[in-house]
Amino acid sequence: MPIDKVLSVSIANAAINASAISNTANLVIGALNTGNTVVTGTQFVNGAVTFANSTANNFYVFSNGEVSIGSSNTNAEAPLYIRTDTKSHVLHLFNSNSYTQVIYQTNSYRYQAGVGFNGETTWGVANSFFIYDAQAVNMRFVMSANGNIGIGNNVTKQAKLNFENIVGNKIDFYHLTTSGGGVGDRYGIQVQSSELRIHSGAGGDSNGGITFGKSTTNTFTEYARLTNAGYLKVPGQPAFCVYNTNNSQTGDTTVSYNSTYVNRGSCLNTGTGVFTAPTAGVYVFMFHAFMQSGYTGNPFEATFVINGSTSNVRFYTNENAGSGYGPHQHMSGMFDLAANDQVKVRLISGQFHGNQDAVFTGYLIG
Repeated sequence: MPIDKVLSVSIANAAINASAISNTANLVIGALNTGNTVVTGTQFVNGAVTFANSTANNFYVFSNGEVSIGSSNTNAEAPLYIRTDTKSHVLHLFNSNSYTQVIYQTNSYRYQAGVGFNGETTWGVANSFFIYDAQAVNMRFVMSANGNIGIGNNVTKQAKLNFENIVGNKIDFYHLTTSGGGVGDRYGIQVQSSELRIHSGAGGDSNGGITFGKSTTNTFTEYARLTNAGYLKVPGQPAFCVYNTNNSQTGDTTVSYNSTYVNRGSCLNTGTGVFTAPTAGVYVFMFHAFMQSGYTGNPFEATFVINGSTSNVRFYTNENAGSGYGPHQHMSGMFDLAANDQVKVRLISGQFHGNQDAVFTGYLIG
């Protein structure tokens, strides 16, 4: 039976306040102010147990078993709701003698995540964050104190990112398995048969593939592409093929040019006839020319000059052209150059025919 009086017992500024015993009964254990509202202590209000201070209720246990800390939120999406507007950390777990961990479990599987204690040796996770697979009895993920990460079964963490020491796919950046165009396209990294494989899909497009370049905030500059068809394309690799359409040139002179088929990177100065290596590497050079018709006299001779020094690569003939053009002469050489080394063709003696018949070619091979 409800009572129509309020019972209040004060003990050293504490109070027990009981109102009508009903579905909305309120029980207050704590200090009351002059308006008979709780100041500090514990109260049972509308089916919820709350712990309060002078300004707010800080801890709620609702009748459905849910708990709210730091807020009276009744719409939380989890049995435990924690809120703080003054602390930088919401939850602090500490265990100095064993693993500090949280268990995640369904009706069929269980994972444990936490930190290994100092001196832990069973799994090698001392002072490391880990994810443990309780069903497989294996560490699946470990981040050590030095920042190294291991992914897989009990991985040794010797680098910033480590994978389990077995063959197979290591990283999938994109893997299309649904129906439609491009089914089976896969972009990623794997280890197979003692080799590292980097692979791409692109829906069978032969122009797709693996591209290397430089990226800024808004742009990507392609430097090399290995296409899905197996072709290696290097758009910026030095290469040139130049020729002269003017009248013939006569030695002793550096051969110059006025037209180009290719001059990638503009490394060949047609006016001076000098090629300047943009980077160190091995280069191949070729030069061919026809002797001017009717030429007689000194031998027809030319050579490559590198940084002012005559090379051992040359062509030479003391045949006379007679009434026709020729003979045709050709020379080629492979040179290991440093950046900014210079190569040119020197006509030592003789006379060659112009009109696109004197051609100088070169390219970097690696």
